[in-house]
Formats: sequence, C-alpha cells, structure tokens
Amino acid sequence: MKTAGDAILLQLKSLGEAQAETLARRLRVSVQAVRQRLERRLVVYSDRAHGRGRPRRLWSLAPGASALFPDTHAQLTVDLTNAWAAFMEDREWAEIKHVTSAQTGALVGKIEDRLLVPTQYSPRWQP
Repeated sequence: MKTAGDAILLQLKSLGEAQAETLARRLRVSVQAVRQRLERRLVVYSDRAHGRGRPRRLWSLAPGASALFPDTHAQLTVDLTNAWAAFMEDREWAEIKHVTSAQTGALVGKIEDRLLVPTQYSPRWQP
C-alpha cells in the first residue's frame, strides 16, 4: 500500500462496506484519521438506521473505484495450477501417499474418479 488512503480503499474492497470505526480498528489508526482520508470521489456512504440514536454511516467503494484494483483471477488460476502440479510431482509427497495407501487404503482418489451429476442450473456440456 502506498498511502493510508490506499489501505482504506483496499479494506473497503475486501469488506464491501464498513463503518469508519471498523476501518480504523482493522488498520490500527484513529477513526479521525480514517475519516480524513475517505476520498469522496472514490467512496460513497449510506446511512442506515439501527434503532435509537444516529444512523450508522457505512462506507463503500464508488462504482468507478473498482478500476483501481486490477483483475488478477487469470494469473491466480495459473499460479494455483502450477503449484498443484509441482506438489503432485514432489517425490516426498508421492512416497507419503504410497505408504499411507498401503497401510490404510486410498484416502483420496483422482478427480476423474468422481461422477458429477448435472443440476438444472449446470452449464450445457458435450463431450
């Protein structure tokens, strides 16, 4: 994070919406520090009643603010696939799996061993 304002935006991205008090507690700063750094063009708020007293002010990212956060899902998928492949090729893991299977039977089969049953909302698929 470059600035305290960036850290606040990242928290809002993670939480969806939050009170200034929640943001302050998570960032270990004062509520006043959070309120000073809430950039009005990047965040919006809504006031919600919760019984007696003042309504709670919940802050969230403005619609255009999500462009500040790059979509890295594709890279995450590649990284996870590579990490899993490396794990499965590890000789120590293969030995542990072999010994355990010999003692107790196969604990986990291959994913190809499982049948999936389509539901009404499943995507159409043709082999």
